[in-house]
Amino acid sequence: TITAKLEPHLELVEPPALALTRFRSKARLTYADVPRILKDGAHQLHKTMVLAMRLADGLLEQRRAAGAMVVYDLNQGWISTEEGHLKKVERREDTQGQVLVQEFMILANRLMAEFCRERCIPVLYRNHAAPLGNTDRRAIVEAIQVAVREPTTALEEIRRLTACSLERGVYATALDGHFGLNLSAYMHATSPLRRLADLVSQRNLVAHLRGEPYPHAVEEL
Repeated sequence: TITAKLEPHLELVEPPALALTRFRSKARLTYADVPRILKDGAHQLHKTMVLAMRLADGLLEQRRAAGAMVVYDLNQGWISTEEGHLKKVERREDTQGQVLVQEFMILANRLMAEFCRERCIPVLYRNHAAPLGNTDRRAIVEAIQVAVREPTTALEEIRRLTACSLERGVYATALDGHFGLNLSAYMHATSPLRRLADLVSQRNLVAHLRGEPYPHAVEEL
């Protein structure tokens, strides 16, 4: 578990803490459950969901203000990937759930990457190179800002810019930054049940917390 305390402006109050813990799940939810619970004041998870959504929206705006390439269009169901590419959500009612999950995922992955960097823990970082050619961050971010206000007129321009210029993310043992998220450190570690890179990195994180030898050396990674 990674624990982070945030002040009202969503800045860290103190360094995050990582620990080996157990937790009991209280509900099994889908993306589409999120807007339903937000509207149902009598639901047992309503207050928790409202707080979580408020935090997620704040984290999204914070990342957008910092220069990350972020698009969430609730009307047409478009969202941006980590690399800044646009993809269509199958059901528009899933969009708020996508925002909630992705914002907490990005925060956790960033904090774990910084934790590993500071302690020289061998893991697989997720790097994303700056685009080649003449397209720069400012042009893409400006197009995104327009899309936030006028999604129907600007989404196609963003699709063209990102499809032609953005590289794909890669895994590496050395940090090289993440252009799409505008972060100096990032990794994938929150989905060990569906992605091997997350599992491999978590094995080394667990070994570090237990004071045991790393199961995966840098050379193997």
